[in-house]
Amino acid sequence: MKSTPFQIISPKRIREYFQDSKVDTELESKRSAIFNPELKELVQKVTNPSSNESDQFIKSESPNHNNPKSTTSPCRIRTIFSDLIEPSKQEEFKTLMSLYSEGAGTQESSIMKYSSFLLDRIGVEHFGWYFLSYDSQAYFCEMSTGLDSVTRTNFIFLKNDPFVQLGENNFFELEITPELTLDPFFAKKFSIESINLFGKILFFFLNQPGIDACLVAFIPKQDLLKKSEEEVEIDTNEISPRWIQMIQSKLHNLIPGLANYRDKRVNSNAVTNDMLTHSIYLFKSFVGERSTSSFSHIIKIENYSETENVYFLKRQFISKLMKALNSREKLMELNIDTFLLIGDKDHSDYIIDQAELDSLSVKINTKIYPTYGENILLYL
Repeated sequence: MKSTPFQIISPKRIREYFQDSKVDTELESKRSAIFNPELKELVQKVTNPSSNESDQFIKSESPNHNNPKSTTSPCRIRTIFSDLIEPSKQEEFKTLMSLYSEGAGTQESSIMKYSSFLLDRIGVEHFGWYFLSYDSQAYFCEMSTGLDSVTRTNFIFLKNDPFVQLGENNFFELEITPELTLDPFFAKKFSIESINLFGKILFFFLNQPGIDACLVAFIPKQDLLKKSEEEVEIDTNEISPRWIQMIQSKLHNLIPGLANYRDKRVNSNAVTNDMLTHSIYLFKSFVGERSTSSFSHIIKIENYSETENVYFLKRQFISKLMKALNSREKLMELNIDTFLLIGDKDHSDYIIDQAELDSLSVKINTKIYPTYGENILLYL
């Protein structure tokens, strides 16, 4: 039998070796100092908690059975706020949670609550949310607080209004002077009581894909202005730009909620899968934002069902088109092989070039709005 180059050691021999090995007294003293009775007791508490502690933990973590929609206990939410969010931010986060959390209540009330939270910093309690009507090119009030029915109904301003000019950073400040109150076209926007109440109006515009809205804040005259907790006294003539910038930046937190609210309101009477209605709405929302010509491209992929790997090629083609569009231009899939691209310039050459690179054969029908007529159906 050929000898092996290694020696086999049995388990018995290993045990005897360690049993006969000398005990390191220094090591043993350190071990006993570290693993003392206090540590042993702490380990036992962690590994085997008492029944009282377990019950307390289960109660604090268990959901609220009185509310079937609740998935997180109030105790747990309070722990999250206290541990992760600084005290000065907790009220703001709770307000946003009421808008975006699962099972949240009415969107309109949550939007108004957060808006009130922001405007209260500058002492404002009269405000409203205005949305652009693409048919009339005017902003109408849909949500408000502190405004009487006459002012809410009559205070309407156009996209290119002579009194309201869109300033830098989508903000405009209008001072109500004595001369302005005597203007009949301006005075008719208010009730008799409110025309003498307000000294300034602030316009915070939000212009994002799918949302064209404006938060309008009505500031009372100096002697009627309420005092804010942050500032002992607020001068309507010298509102800090810091507060204006803060409100502008935080209003972007409401964009998803406003877009969702708007979609539900616009599409409430429309069929969900009615692509024609949705296409008309998108087209109106685009041409309503500009005074120059707009281009409508109907793109059809030819021989769709016979093209190899057509699904992958189509996704790649769409991705390239989306990268070429600006934030205002829109691309919509009308059918499995047809797209609608609405742009502020002619994209025909670019579309053809990208289709050739992706080995797709496309047919494009381009029309200029309103050169071909104002009937939107002519462009779809």
